[in-house]
Amino acid sequence: MNTLRDRKPTDVGKVVREVALRSVLILLALITVGAVGAVIYRCSTTNVTDRREFTGKIVDKRISVYEWREGSSFANTLVIEEENGYRFQFTVTEEMYSRAKVGMWIRRTKREVEFLTEREMNEQSP
Repeated sequence: MNTLRDRKPTDVGKVVREVALRSVLILLALITVGAVGAVIYRCSTTNVTDRREFTGKIVDKRISVYEWREGSSFANTLVIEEENGYRFQFTVTEEMYSRAKVGMWIRRTKREVEFLTEREMNEQSP
């Protein structure tokens, strides 16, 4: 039987190189999977429950229907994209949902939520 002790030094070196190569390949595969996962997570639309202040463009409007034993409920959400490309969902009242249009800008401060047209947004930019 051929054991590690019976092998020539060159054979042991080959085994060590082979193990090292496989370890590096596995490590690179894990890093790649992690990086792809991070990019997908960053680019995906997430539910953010409490964003105090933001300015972004409305890129989509959604109505979600929730069914319960007691009945149904609706949630009016706007998909907002900030200037840096980050997208998130923002739940609004029915009145705000009806006023909002895709392509409009929305600004939320600690005190208020306001809708702005492209022209109004450009006028306020420095």
